[in-house]
Amino acid sequence: MSKKYISLVLLFSTFGLIACQHTATSTAAVQKTTSPSSPAHVIAEVNQLATVPTTERNTAKLIQEQGRCLIQFTGYFPKAKVTEHWALEKSTPVSATITIEHFQDDALTQVKASHSEVLDHSAVERLANLSKLKEYFNASDLELCENT
Repeated sequence: MSKKYISLVLLFSTFGLIACQHTATSTAAVQKTTSPSSPAHVIAEVNQLATVPTTERNTAKLIQEQGRCLIQFTGYFPKAKVTEHWALEKSTPVSATITIEHFQDDALTQVKASHSEVLDHSAVERLANLSKLKEYFNASDLELCENT
């Protein structure tokens, strides 16, 4: 079982800047779905990643959309949801964003505040995180997503 380390910078508007490092272990099965009639579809999904700090659940998805490949990482914290998106064109990262949603309750039903930020997708640390995140997906799925 190999471990991959994914760092996310979480920007909490009311709490300041907090850095988190996620340690994910590839213990979950990869789910594949296809829907060629849909403009966007999930090629592969990895669930229940072990993380540090502990999250309630995590999901990493490989998504094909409008001639590009997206990698989406979502982590759930008490009263918060963090989603990072990477857009790739022909294996090259062209954008990265992070969205943090704060909720009024642990059930994550009522959004209290939300913040999104464009990340520097060419920063060395971010590229290293992307590379580690890509390791969760099969090479053939990445190739299908990135080269279609």
